[in-house]
Amino acid sequence: MESDNTNLVNNPVNNPIASRKRHRAAVDTARDTLTQLGAQHVLDEDGVAAARDHALRFSTYKIVDDRLVESSEAGTRPLDSIMMDEHIMSYVGCTRRLVEHEAYRWLTERGANGKPASGKKGASFRMSSRLKSEIFTWCWCAASRNRPVLQLSAGNERTLGMGEKTRVVTEKLAKDSLKFETLVLYQSAVCFNAYQVEESIQREFQDRLPLGRRLWRHCAMGQKTEGTNVETDKVYTVFLTYSVRSARHMVNEGFIVTVQ
Repeated sequence: MESDNTNLVNNPVNNPIASRKRHRAAVDTARDTLTQLGAQHVLDEDGVAAARDHALRFSTYKIVDDRLVESSEAGTRPLDSIMMDEHIMSYVGCTRRLVEHEAYRWLTERGANGKPASGKKGASFRMSSRLKSEIFTWCWCAASRNRPVLQLSAGNERTLGMGEKTRVVTEKLAKDSLKFETLVLYQSAVCFNAYQVEESIQREFQDRLPLGRRLWRHCAMGQKTEGTNVETDKVYTVFLTYSVRSARHMVNEGFIVTVQ
């Protein structure tokens, strides 16, 4: 019988293959439980793939003043092609808040996502599976704050109060100088659906784009379910924050740097 930990030296239980297998099992269990609880329109794997493909391959865009404008005119391209351009830098995220309030938070060193795994340093993955109030929950647990991929370079730091310096890129700088814009890719009243579509889109580019052109480090981070609130008036939005040319130009000029 196949085991995830048959050899704890050469095949430790937390190796990427075993972790990915457990993650998929968690997704399947959550989908089944939400369906049993009566959540409407819970996407199966085909539904997630269809939503991803609609966002990336079926909608086409043209670039107007460094902004993506949806268009069916000749010469337009789908996002799947546009995001591969060398001068484009992009971030795919998901939020239940207003997009304009969340679209640039990945630039900040925001607080740890969940509780740190006991006794461990750095980021780690812990999956918790329990049936509480008839709902399956799981989470990513990180023991450190977010590490933004983009930072100001040494010598270009901002000065805060008391003379403290920071290399964090502000939202104003991202909008005004780096010319980042946002685009809504998918929306759903079901939290599970939105985060599955976000993950699916991220995985499309995880290996195709190097860190620095994609501005997220790992796929499937963050909350995946909304507890027992199956019926909700919230809207979950999968969004793309992107810069067509200006951010790449600032990197080339040495004003900002990408942090591996």
